[in-house]
Amino acid sequence: MEILRNKKDDNANLYISQERPAFFVNNSLYKTSTSSKKIFSDEDIKEISKFYCSNYKIGKSNVTHKISINDLKRFLNLDCELLTIRKDNLIGSMLSIYVPVTINLTIDKTKLIETSERFDNMKSHDSIMFACASYLILSRKYRGKGYGMALIQESLQVFYDYGGLTAYFINSVSRCINSIPLYSWIFPLNLSKLDRCNFNYPSNYKSLFNLKNNLTYTTVKINRENSLQALNFYHKFMKDKKLYFSPSKKYWLKWVKTFPTYMVFNNDEIIGLYCFNHEINYYPINKEELLVGSLLLCVGQQPQTLKNALLESKKYYDLVKIYETGDMNKKILNTVNAIKTEPNVFINFFNNQLFLKSSDIYIPLF
Repeated sequence: MEILRNKKDDNANLYISQERPAFFVNNSLYKTSTSSKKIFSDEDIKEISKFYCSNYKIGKSNVTHKISINDLKRFLNLDCELLTIRKDNLIGSMLSIYVPVTINLTIDKTKLIETSERFDNMKSHDSIMFACASYLILSRKYRGKGYGMALIQESLQVFYDYGGLTAYFINSVSRCINSIPLYSWIFPLNLSKLDRCNFNYPSNYKSLFNLKNNLTYTTVKINRENSLQALNFYHKFMKDKKLYFSPSKKYWLKWVKTFPTYMVFNNDEIIGLYCFNHEINYYPINKEELLVGSLLLCVGQQPQTLKNALLESKKYYDLVKIYETGDMNKKILNTVNAIKTEPNVFINFFNNQLFLKSSDIYIPLF
């Protein structure tokens, strides 16, 4: 894979290579399908969802990420790339979420391959298309045999064919010298349900997690009518950041339909914006499901915007997960009594030579 293994080059181009990614595995042993080349039927989606709900475990535990039929459909409606791999039966799946990114660094971003209309519709005028590789799962008996790499390589080739060159992914180990250590924080919301699941949080200090709505701000969910107002605020706030999510108007509208997104107003002035993804975690021993919200974006005045996001999230989720990136630093997260979890993971990059800190990162992580 085209990942950075050598020291930083101060005169580097953004891309390590502009050649089509090589395919090293024996694809005569399996069959892959991808959503840009095949329309997955309702039965296909049902089968893939069932596969995730049976196999997508959290670490070495029995707790399962349940990816519903509706979850898969909303990702497809965003024009993500859904990939599957089969032998006689379905044995694996992954998603590539396409993320247009603006890079404010003195690095040569010249690109030689042509971008497709598909990606042109997603990008703002100065953004570069990244792919976020996520939701990778294999049936346990096929792990460690190259099938996961087959999915990844297939996804990178599809990405290249549409004009994409660089990607990022979260992994428990550092794969490249420009990887970024990443810390995860949580905020408990539905304490009684967390207790029933024996979820590990400081349950002796429950008063720390009693959210009081003493804010004087107004929360407005973003829809078609106000999406441009929200996007204008977002671009204005982000314009000097080193690396940030930078969608077109058309893609932004799809984004806010897929991921609940909110503006925060103080009187008539927008002071913040945030959005959530979600997942269902099933605890088989306790026969309980936790609905976990993941904060994808949280920008604006802090900690006011974060406090507002937590108050809003209590209406929908049992737990919120927050990555320590961008404005979500240790100081801000401590103001709301969020809990840092261990161990840390890493943001790894494919085919780029960016050297950044987590505080430079304003991109959604999956």
